Amino acid sequence: MKNLISLFVVILLYFNIIEGQDTIQSWLFRVNFGIEKHDKRLFDYSEKEMLLALQPEEWGTYHFGLSLSKKLKQVGRFSLFEGVGISYENATFLRPFDHYYFDKDILRILLHENQYIKIMTPVPSFVSFRINNQLFFNFELTPAFIVYRRISNTLINSDLFPYSKFEFQLEKVKVNFGLAYSARRFSFGLNYRIINYQKIDKVIFNHILKDPRVEKWELYNPLQFNFNVGFVW
Repeated sequence: MKNLISLFVVILLYFNIIEGQDTIQSWLFRVNFGIEKHDKRLFDYSEKEMLLALQPEEWGTYHFGLSLSKKLKQVGRFSLFEGVGISYENATFLRPFDHYYFDKDILRILLHENQYIKIMTPVPSFVSFRINNQLFFNFELTPAFIVYRRISNTLINSDLFPYSKFEFQLEKVKVNFGLAYSARRFSFGLNYRIINYQKIDKVIFNHILKDPRVEKWELYNPLQFNFNVGFVW
């Protein structure tokens, strides 16, 4: 991952120092839809086999997002964009969680959730390479800051749920690679995540699962695909 990020930084520096560069003031608004494989890691949890047997499906984390990016530089076939956005993530794998994290109650009971929603603020920077007038390769580096998390269980009716919390901290850094098609002012893109460096989520990875890890961050990348529709002006 360090090598890829270093390469991306070098590309950014290249755009800033190259002579004869062309600066174009244009904006790109994108709507993103994504789907991701479940994170089924349960470590040594006592009910691990039962939960896995109940949930044989592979896919179940859903993404939706909006972003606004500005084209900062264009050099030949390369364009540099930087922006900001808002994203929604919903993980639907049924699993135990640590409700003490939310400072809502002190009940000594084991609870499960199947709706873990995260609202995040991504800050995407990406380089676009023009293949021809319609096709582009995109290489995108995106840090994402979490602002809100909410947990619920749609299988039961309980006054205990939902659990929610506002906070602001760096949640993950991801790298996407994809292909985009441009038609007049509209663009249609498909990409997949090639790197995901994320903070270990202690809400779901903790003593309940007997998670042995002491690190705060991890490289973990369940397969994820994204489709986006953009408008340029």
